[in-house]
Amino acid sequence: MQGASNARPFVALCLVAAATSAWAQQRPAPAPMVHASSPDVSPDGRQIVFFSDAADTSRLYVMNADGSGVRLLPGTAGVVGRPYWLPDGRGILGTLRTADTAVVMLFSPDGKPSTSLGRVVGRGAGTPFPDASRFVSGVGSWREMQLESVKLDGTGRIRLTADHAAYWCPRVSPSGDQIAVGRRDSSGMQIWTMASDGSGAHAVTHFTRAEGAPQCPSWSRDGRRLAVQVDARLAADTTRTTGHIWIVDLGTGRMTQLAKHETPYHDELPVWFPDGRRIAFASDRTGSLEVWSMNIDGSDARLLTRGVPLRIRGVHSF
Repeated sequence: MQGASNARPFVALCLVAAATSAWAQQRPAPAPMVHASSPDVSPDGRQIVFFSDAADTSRLYVMNADGSGVRLLPGTAGVVGRPYWLPDGRGILGTLRTADTAVVMLFSPDGKPSTSLGRVVGRGAGTPFPDASRFVSGVGSWREMQLESVKLDGTGRIRLTADHAAYWCPRVSPSGDQIAVGRRDSSGMQIWTMASDGSGAHAVTHFTRAEGAPQCPSWSRDGRRLAVQVDARLAADTTRTTGHIWIVDLGTGRMTQLAKHETPYHDELPVWFPDGRRIAFASDRTGSLEVWSMNIDGSDARLLTRGVPLRIRGVHSF
């Protein structure tokens, strides 16, 4: 969180302003980004929030949808996990975690002071319902992580799953009545959906082990499709892996692989633009993990986070 100025008060307002300005200019700039990941698109499709870490800590940044205008979100030092843009556009949710407890924060895309919304327990805390009234949290060991729904004050905990599988990267549908999640058991990894109370759970993908392990689903705005990342071993060299984005049509069961390649880079963590025509995602295609966008048929891939002032080490334009 941002610290408060320790400048001594002065009688003259102009001296107070001057002292505050001088203090702000002397503050050490945050370390430059190491990589960019975990994008989420604003409800109007004009902005993208993303996660980046550096030598000192992790932070959130916001940029225009074309990659211009990158700016640091104040108060986000130490944020963990994926950021989520609230459907009404009023803010971005992120979590600050210690051990198995997460403080849920509301960050303003305009740089206004952040607000603490509550504290929840769970390894996977930070996956909100659309109205941010509840979160889906992962609880238990990593090998058998189960899902719970919990209010922001930590009360009203509802166990959604209870088996010997492990559930990863849940995402609540735009309508708030469905949850998509990666589920791993002895047979492998698949994407499952369930009602928001945990009922009706079933697999919606059927990948073979050779095709890979799907995870990190993202709902289209109309709730009819999922974008998922699928990691697999290369056929030519099984010691190396690659990653693709797939689109899953929930009505027909059709699964479509985007931008097929046979090189050991990874496209991952997809999210939809509101119009359903493009997705934003993270990829290490260039050798460094960056935020990209592409059409939902895999065409017109655009690199968004390289070449902006933020990428120049030692230079900070915010």
